[in-house]
Amino acid sequence: MRRLLWVVAGVAAGCASTPQVHVQQAEGGVDRCTTFAWHAPGERPASFTEQRARDEVLRTLESKGYTIVDDQADCRIAFTFSARERPRSGPRVGVGAGGGSGGIGGGIGVSLPVGRGYMGTMTLDVIDAAQNAQIWSGTLESAMRSADPQPEDLSRDIQQILAAFPDRRN
Repeated sequence: MRRLLWVVAGVAAGCASTPQVHVQQAEGGVDRCTTFAWHAPGERPASFTEQRARDEVLRTLESKGYTIVDDQADCRIAFTFSARERPRSGPRVGVGAGGGSGGIGGGIGVSLPVGRGYMGTMTLDVIDAAQNAQIWSGTLESAMRSADPQPEDLSRDIQQILAAFPDRRN
């Protein structure tokens, strides 16, 4: 029985995966970026998620040695986020039979999906202000408890994306 539990635990751990950041970068990289400003698209008001993301992104860039300015920045950073409900499969039924010690046994099991799950996709784009062109992009897709990211999840995901962004302090 113990051995079976270890096998099940090992398989479950092997199936769990850490979300990966996908990065795209223009030739020449982001060396031209020393100052940053937030890129606010359009005239619509910023959502709570966007406001939290802005604060976290700019704080993180500042800690990496970049200067945050309101006007005339070398580069701007844009944020997009979307969430979708994870597909859930319907009920599952399993049937088993076995025997041992002179007895025969069987069983039927049913599993039902409970609750909802969501997948969130977050993208941070770096835009060269002089060329008005994207020069770096980091995207992360991760599981979420609700369609709106919790502040701690938002912060964790932004930190994970920007871990792939160059640090100017080195």
